[in-house]
Amino acid sequence: MAKKVIKETATPKGFKTFYAVRKAERPDNKLDELLHEVDPFAFSELHSTGAVMPEGIHGFYLNKEEAIEEANGQLKAVYEKFAKLEEKKGKVSDKLQKRMATLQKQVNQHLKDAKLDPSNADIHQTKAEELLAKIRQIRDKHKMVEGSKKPLPKLEEKK
Repeated sequence: MAKKVIKETATPKGFKTFYAVRKAERPDNKLDELLHEVDPFAFSELHSTGAVMPEGIHGFYLNKEEAIEEANGQLKAVYEKFAKLEEKKGKVSDKLQKRMATLQKQVNQHLKDAKLDPSNADIHQTKAEELLAKIRQIRDKHKMVEGSKKPLPKLEEKK
């Protein structure tokens, strides 16, 4: 008898499930990956076994519409964060290209000066070689930045 009374008082009428919204980690996360319908008793069992970690949960909601709105907000925030990162990579790439162009002009000037002034040609050639080494280093950095760029998927809000 006591078990039946505890079970009835533990499950109030109308409260059967709630909605968990996970934290969005990537811009290509889908709404279905973030929004989960959860049985409160099954969730407590999953939490106690470590299958669900609280660090990965953004929040819990009784209303599905509110949970969807929050999940869409999570997706938008992560998308904006990654869009800013990609924009920053583009700016860094442009700066590296401009620096390489500037150094290449200096190399060309040193080579031209070496032809015009044969007595100091060794000095100009040494400077040109040093600048070419810098250009190679910058080119390697530029390749790394360009290689890390990733196209962002289209942001779609679902209801």
